[in-house]
Parts: sequence; structure tokens; C-alpha cells
Amino acid sequence: MFDKLMTDQEIKAKLFERTSEIKKFGKLPQLDDNYLSFLGKYREIEITPDIIILGYETALKENQYLHENYPEISEKVWIIGRTGQGDEWFIGKEKNNILFYDHNQG
Repeated sequence: MFDKLMTDQEIKAKLFERTSEIKKFGKLPQLDDNYLSFLGKYREIEITPDIIILGYETALKENQYLHENYPEISEKVWIIGRTGQGDEWFIGKEKNNILFYDHNQG
């Protein structure tokens, strides 16, 4: 799937800063500081042709959808990204661990 892993510097070189930094995260649950820093400083980015890290506005919208349609799941996780194949990436709200949902395996 990957030819080589990207370094931190290679990933950061692909990031585009937001026009204005978000500093207040009152609409978000308590999440990992590194993730909140990313949301505040950078726009949504496709880090590889198949992995998209959601920006602030998209994350709010997608998590609102999750809350309205799957409230039991939204209590436990926060969606942070997706693949072009329908798979999704989450942060667990309790432990701030990264979770992957493979839509083929349910």
C-alpha cells in the first residue's frame, strides 16, 4: 500500500495553514492536544491519495451527522479522517486512541 513511510517533515510540508487560526474549541469534546492543534492551525488535507484528514468545519459536520444518526457510537468516538474507499479513522474519546473502521469488515 505504501512505497515508503513519510517523515514528520514530509507530512508538515504538505499542510496548508488556515487563514485564521482557531483557538477556542468549545464545540468539540475533550480530545488529544496534538489533534486540536492540527485543527486550529491547518486546513483539511489529503496526506496520501487515499487518506484524508478532516479539517475543523468538516469534522464538526461529520461528527454532527454521527451524533444524529448513531448517538451510541458518537458518545465513544470522534471521526478525524477517511479513505477514498469508505473506511474511516476515529479518536476514542475516553483514551484518545486512534481507531480504524474498515467498511468491508463492519
